[in-house]
Amino acid sequence: MTNIEKISKRWQRTCFSSERGEHYPVMYREVLEYIEPRKRTSIVDGTLGMGMHAGLLLENMAENGRLIGLDRDAESLALAKARLNRFGERAICVQSDYRLLDEVLDGLHMETVDAVLLDLGISMYQLDSSERGFSFQKEGALDMRMDRGEGVSAYDLVNSLSEKELEEMFRVYGEERFSRQIARGIVNERRAGPISTTLRLARVVGSSIPARARKPGMDPATRVFQALRITVNHELASLEEAL
Repeated sequence: MTNIEKISKRWQRTCFSSERGEHYPVMYREVLEYIEPRKRTSIVDGTLGMGMHAGLLLENMAENGRLIGLDRDAESLALAKARLNRFGERAICVQSDYRLLDEVLDGLHMETVDAVLLDLGISMYQLDSSERGFSFQKEGALDMRMDRGEGVSAYDLVNSLSEKELEEMFRVYGEERFSRQIARGIVNERRAGPISTTLRLARVVGSSIPARARKPGMDPATRVFQALRITVNHELASLEEAL
């Protein structure tokens, strides 16, 4: 089983419901166990999302403990701020990439922190927002930018990269066996006009992969959409710089 298949299966159980009807990240117990928030006075959540991890960490920190939450997505950040409002000044939410953590901490006059959490990937909120273009199961514009105020979109990549560049992106960032066939299918499809929507791209990908090679329970477009998202948001470069 490849890495992307393992990741895909984990996504099927990303969240669970508590007895109170709230949704928590599936590994929240491990996060609390390893970070040990009761021993920390300053924690950075570099991928704040909707503030689920952040809220749990703040609940378990000392009363003077602070959490600095970073996220590139303005919409997610707004939701997180509302969720964490009950913690007052103990919760500091900043729109930024976690690779710029040094700059954020300098602005807060902080030299060190006790712990940093990075929950990599994409949130269910972003997947459920069809207009963001992350999901191959919902019709939407091909965007995929975490920060919609900057950078190139998935539309730009799909409609401007050469067949060779598309093939390399799908092979390297998606571990896609049929990267060459998919790249050729995209180039042929866009001759009739730009590929501008998620479902159209998903159809092209699906038609480029032999039916016998498809994995049960896994959409043929999974790896391609992952590769595009990683490339659009420079995810691996950001992670390397942050580390």
